[in-house]
Amino acid sequence: MAEGSIRIRGASVHNLRQVDVDLPKGRIVAVTGVSGSGKSSLAYDTLFAEGQRRFLESLSPSARQFLHQLPRPKIKRIDGLTPTLAIAQNRLAPNPRATVATLTDIYDHLRLLWTHLGTPWCPSCGIPVRRDTVETIAEWIGRYPAGTRFNVMATYARKHTGEVLPLLEQLHKQGFVRVFWGDRNVEIRELLRDPPRRKRTGRDIDVVVDRLVVRRNGTPRLADALETASRIAAGRVKLAVLNDKDTWLVKSFTAALVCTECGHVCAPPGPRLFSFNAPEGACPTCKGLGWHEDFAPDKLIGDPLCFVAETLPALATLVGLPSDGLEEPTGSWPFERRSTRWNEVPHPLLERLMDGDPASGFPGVVELARRRREKTRSKAVIKRLDALRGERPCPDCNGERLNRDAAAVRVAGTRLPDLLAMDVADARGWIDGLALGASEREKVGEVIDEIASRLAFLDRIRLDYLTLDRPAHTLSGGETQRARLTTQLGSRLEGVTYILDEPTTGLHQADTGLLVDLLRELETGGNTVVVVEHDEQVMRAADHLVELGPGAGNAGGTVVWSGPRDELDHAAGLTAAFLRGEKRVTPYRIRKPAIDFIEVREARLHNLQRVHARFPVGCMNVVTGLSGAGKSTLVKDCLLAGIAAHHHRRAVQPGSGAVLGAGKVDRAVMIENRSLGRGPRSTPVTYIKAMDDIRALYAALPEARLRGFKADRFSFNNKRGQCPQCEGQGVTRVAMHFMPDVFVTCERCHGLRYNPETLAVSYRNRSIGQVLQLSVDEALGHFVAIDAICAKLRHLKDLGLGYLQLGQASQDLSGGEAQRIRLAAELGRPASARCLYVMDEPTSGLHPFDVDILLRVLKRLVERGHTLVIIEHQLDLIAAADWVIDVGPGAGAAGGRIVASGTPEQVAACEGTPTGAYLREHLARTDS
Repeated sequence: MAEGSIRIRGASVHNLRQVDVDLPKGRIVAVTGVSGSGKSSLAYDTLFAEGQRRFLESLSPSARQFLHQLPRPKIKRIDGLTPTLAIAQNRLAPNPRATVATLTDIYDHLRLLWTHLGTPWCPSCGIPVRRDTVETIAEWIGRYPAGTRFNVMATYARKHTGEVLPLLEQLHKQGFVRVFWGDRNVEIRELLRDPPRRKRTGRDIDVVVDRLVVRRNGTPRLADALETASRIAAGRVKLAVLNDKDTWLVKSFTAALVCTECGHVCAPPGPRLFSFNAPEGACPTCKGLGWHEDFAPDKLIGDPLCFVAETLPALATLVGLPSDGLEEPTGSWPFERRSTRWNEVPHPLLERLMDGDPASGFPGVVELARRRREKTRSKAVIKRLDALRGERPCPDCNGERLNRDAAAVRVAGTRLPDLLAMDVADARGWIDGLALGASEREKVGEVIDEIASRLAFLDRIRLDYLTLDRPAHTLSGGETQRARLTTQLGSRLEGVTYILDEPTTGLHQADTGLLVDLLRELETGGNTVVVVEHDEQVMRAADHLVELGPGAGNAGGTVVWSGPRDELDHAAGLTAAFLRGEKRVTPYRIRKPAIDFIEVREARLHNLQRVHARFPVGCMNVVTGLSGAGKSTLVKDCLLAGIAAHHHRRAVQPGSGAVLGAGKVDRAVMIENRSLGRGPRSTPVTYIKAMDDIRALYAALPEARLRGFKADRFSFNNKRGQCPQCEGQGVTRVAMHFMPDVFVTCERCHGLRYNPETLAVSYRNRSIGQVLQLSVDEALGHFVAIDAICAKLRHLKDLGLGYLQLGQASQDLSGGEAQRIRLAAELGRPASARCLYVMDEPTSGLHPFDVDILLRVLKRLVERGHTLVIIEHQLDLIAAADWVIDVGPGAGAAGGRIVASGTPEQVAACEGTPTGAYLREHLARTDS
């Protein structure tokens, strides 16, 4: 274990106030505090930023050219800092090419495994393709007795169908004497004297390179003959052996990877062949993405619960046919179209309608839609058709991403795409069951050990339900971070400072203990693990706790308490008070009665097993369960999609079931925890629409009217008002090439976003650029007389976001902050409509003090008559729900069922559910 500590002195990044703190090396350090207290500023913007800067200083001059553009963290000094690695949640959309296998480096090792052990198979004939050498050919012919005559031949013309006389004359001029004609060894001169009367119809013309005899001590001239034959026939060689009956036995060999049946030349195995990010291995049609944009059958159909006969005329008209134009393709369907819904149509029939039927010559609805899109000039039709496009599996690789040669290579009879389609548990079983010989073990033993080790890590952190080819952008933030954690565990680095951001996001309490064990493994080897976390289990397992605060924004930025976990009983601060039980989240025990319901029936999407779920209208519903149990599938892909299909005629996926009672809400809104936007132009003040009122205020000022400035002049997206250097972003992007790009403050406007003329207009001695640098709390005081602005900003303050800057870039916001900003925007809407709000882990990144604030807002929404459906693991929020639905009992194939539903007390009383056990203990503790 490493000795000493990382000593931070005078840290003043963002709201940090000359922070001095010591972090023990080789220990798990939990950094906590209320939202906005400065946790990320200390862990990421100070500790990691300084580690990154020092790393660049150690590189070559070409890399150090970026140092003058990277701002040094505002610190006096940091002593004892080891190399730093940050494992943060992905807040922006990851690379669409990334998968679970690439994210964990398992794919790189699988490429090596397939390179060394893979046997190429012909993608057309489906037979193994092997390369023959002089040694293997000599071994084969050596099995015959000495004195056996044989010919070494080369295929000069494969399956020749034309005139043979010109070809024979060409061979004769090149000096060849004999050809293998039919089943005879014939001289070319003989054939030229008596030319064949018929054309050669699809048979090989093999030229005899040499006639040899098997010798006991080896056959002279064999190697030279094989080399000549291989050069003539591009690696294809034949041996014709004269047997006892004076007939010839012909055997084909190839020095290249050539199929002996169809002649297809396979690419030789290599690491780049098995990479879908390399031209050598990627599918040429989709370029390794696995999908292409085309008309989606589910979007063309619309509502899958509609009867076929009802929507068939509209579908025909949409693709440019008469209203009865699809009657004939569906006329032979063996059921009554007036009483059959689209989701009941057998898949083969639906596929024939959408993708065409070659037997009848019908091109298919998708092809008809393509043709109409190409021919029409109507913008309205184009817009309508473009809305029906989506991602469809690539028709050539069927979503496997690799080209035909790469996808056909097999190890132990298994193709690489087939292994990638397995979940972690099945892939681990396949790797463990791989039988290898001594030579093979010598080649790939370490590779297999690495794959098995990383799969075991994924299994231990309860990600065994994920398939290896699952796209990274479909993972939650917690799943992404834990998958990346697997890579670090596999690297076995020592003496590193790891910085993690809320690694328990998306984890059930039953799984958090496993995560703590993995953090302990990182700790071994002298690594320091700094975790920004609020989970009670993680904080109690940490060796050292640092609490920042006491409040948020300008009220925070100081070290409230720092010390070993053992001294927690005497610690100051909110966190210690919550851990000791002196403070608690307000318990809500008055339940709204469940009277009316929205129901999901027969949901069998992904791992759901014909689920029937009921969600009370006008109540706060919480959906719980282990990670991978099927919560998101039930809520987002079934409930939310079904309501959207009802109100907006959007498509739903097959298997998502029927949603009954969707008309009981006027609209459904997903309040997501992903980033608000892709760059600095997206800010809290623009998202809640308060910027429109601020611009209108500045445009009405006398100075602005005198200069002729309208409201659009005060938009940082307007070229007339924005800074010309940073184009209104306040920062400039620095391309790091080998590292992620970074943003640095614009040198011209110093982060104010606007040009000098626009900044000359001020309200209460502040320009609009300076207003964007105010926190929400400061802005409420600045615009105290402007009700329209304050009304929108108060929603942010009510959600505990008073510390945020109005113009803070979206990429600097956590997932929880982005979600609460979306919620603030919804609070600013008129309260007339009955809404269903769906939230995924709204407590992520929240201190118990902030959870208390969030709960008050959620209860206010319910009081207004709205319906909430929340995917959550935080026990205080679950205990405050009106209705709980527990999905499980396990993850992946072991989940997908409703194991308990009802009030929190009813779910807590259920035996055999992980959630029920933890909830029962929590209710007993908080009610005592």
